[in-house]
Amino acid sequence: MRSAGTAGQRLSAGIDAGFAPSYGRYPGSSARDAAGAFLLPPFQPGTAPDDGDVRAALRSAVGQMQRPAGGLAPGAHWAEDGVSWTPETALVALGAASGTATADRTLATRLLDWLDAHRTPAGSFPEKVLAGGSPSGTAPLVWTSATVLLALVTLGSAG
Repeated sequence: MRSAGTAGQRLSAGIDAGFAPSYGRYPGSSARDAAGAFLLPPFQPGTAPDDGDVRAALRSAVGQMQRPAGGLAPGAHWAEDGVSWTPETALVALGAASGTATADRTLATRLLDWLDAHRTPAGSFPEKVLAGGSPSGTAPLVWTSATVLLALVTLGSAG
């Protein structure tokens, strides 16, 4: 266990050195993606080295990744085809829901409501939602379903 803790500390230091304070998709970049949510609970014990910077980057990512149908693309500069991706939308909702005093419940709820409104006729989450709002891609997508459940539990335990 000690080596895992040491490796985690090295990884955290590397993320800080290469990506902080902008937490962009690439070192030194302000173009962001959904992976920024991995720097927040439940993926990180406690909080990221500078929780405020990570949360600001996640909020900025939403603006960069927003799609016409209301969901999110996986990252900034993604194909401008209007397609929303449900796994990344759910991941950002989970990141927004995490934390107690720092949670962005409004953003988390908005994204979860959007996901709920864009399920397939059978009620499952598709992989993607087209610009016009219709489901597309693989369904049911378990990754999205699991992340939505984690976000709902996180919101429920925080409030």
